[in-house]
This record gives sequence, structure tokens and C-alpha cells, in this order.
Amino acid sequence: MLFRSNARRQALLRETIQFLQQAIQRNPKSALSKVYLANSQIFLADAVQSSGDRQSAKRLWQQSMLVAEPLLESGQGVVMELYALACRKLSVVAIEEGDFHKAAELVAKLEATMPAIAKSTNARAKFSAAQVAASQGLINARLIRAGARPTVDRGKTVELLRKSAGQWKEASKGIKPTEVSIALFKEVDKIGRAHV
Repeated sequence: MLFRSNARRQALLRETIQFLQQAIQRNPKSALSKVYLANSQIFLADAVQSSGDRQSAKRLWQQSMLVAEPLLESGQGVVMELYALACRKLSVVAIEEGDFHKAAELVAKLEATMPAIAKSTNARAKFSAAQVAASQGLINARLIRAGARPTVDRGKTVELLRKSAGQWKEASKGIKPTEVSIALFKEVDKIGRAHV
């Protein structure tokens, strides 16, 4: 096992983040360092959330989005995926806090990334499109269940979830299931049983 404890994992991730921030100060144009930074911030957010510190996790997801946002126009698949992941995690917190407006804003941010993905010739573009669409659908489904139906169109959400499931199957052949894909197919199964 790489990390013997959550505390050790957090310490190593904090060191990594500090190292990457210094690398970016030395070379602000290094997109690769920024991608690694956004990724490390998400990992650290997950680690601190699992130890019960939701506010710190929330700040780290927000920081990850801020790092990734200027890179979205590049059309790099991994950037889109990191951004979508941070958006989805922040939306879950917003819904749990009763801030449906904030969650809907995050869905709109995800939607705004789609043109860049559509233009991308990156090999991961199809997979990235499926990730972003799945994240949008999952956030909307949570909003509907939380009672935000006036904000979210149920029919469009069902359509989006089914479409993204199809995209995911096509784009992820040979890729192991992820947290997002597992959640997506569970949600599509609920739709089939009319539980959304």
C-alpha cells in the first residue's frame, strides 16, 4: 500500500502541492505543472474530506477549478476531466448545504466547456465529453431529488444521462470503471425504474 494512513497521504500531497506551486512561480507558462497541481488539489480535497474536514475540501476543489479554468481552451482531455470532477464534488456540497443556485451555476460552467471539447482533436476528447456530460447529468439528478425541480428540467436530465451513458460506453472501451461511470450507470438504472 502506497499510503499507510490518511495523515501520511495528506502530508505527501501538501508537499507535492507546495513543490508544484514553486515550479509554477519559476515557470508560469508550464501547463503540465498546472495540470498536476489541479490533480493534486483534488486528491488532497478527497483526503481531507474523508477525515471530516469538508470546508478545507471545498476550498481545495475551488482552487483546483481556478487552476484548471484557464487551461480549458486547450481542449486537453485531462484538464476537462479534472474540472468536471471538481465541479461535481462542489455541487454535491452545495446541494447538501441547500444552495441549489450554486449547484446550477456549476452545471452551467460544465456546459460552457463543451464547445472546447467538441473542437478538440485530442485522443481523449470523446472520453472527456462523456465525463463532462455525465457530471452534468449527475448534478441535475441530485438537484431534482433535493427538490429543485423548478431549476432543473427532468426530461432534459433523463436525456442527458442516457446520452452520456451511451457516450461513456463508446469512449471507455478497455478503461476500468471509475467513480463517475459507476454513479452514472446507477443513475441510468434508476431512470429505467423511474426513480429520478
